[in-house]
Amino acid sequence: MPYRVGIITTHTPREVILGMAKRMHVWVLDNRDNRPVIQSLWGTGSAFDLERGATLFSSPPRLETHADWMSLIEAIEVHHGEYSHHPPVDEIEVVGAPASTPAVHALSEYGFRDITQSDHGFVARKPSPL
Repeated sequence: MPYRVGIITTHTPREVILGMAKRMHVWVLDNRDNRPVIQSLWGTGSAFDLERGATLFSSPPRLETHADWMSLIEAIEVHHGEYSHHPPVDEIEVVGAPASTPAVHALSEYGFRDITQSDHGFVARKPSPL
């Protein structure tokens, strides 16, 4: 079964954030709309579960450049990659950002080469080992 981590890059409805946080660990852009949702989730004690829960991130504040995406993907790899989680993250679900050229290039540097558009963003997957 794939190990999926989420990224939310914009103001997102409470029910979407909480729904994702029940299915996976989600990294959520820290802003005035998202912060109260995550703080309420932290109050339930599930904030530090690598399988579910949420982490707020504020840097980079926008995911526009290759360097912005590399910074965030590197942080996710540190917490959910092969040296810190078994199995390591092999899918990333992005809400609020397109599969832009900088995003695709940064993700591919970490092995996420299969990109599928979704209604609210995209999903990036590492190819299955043969």
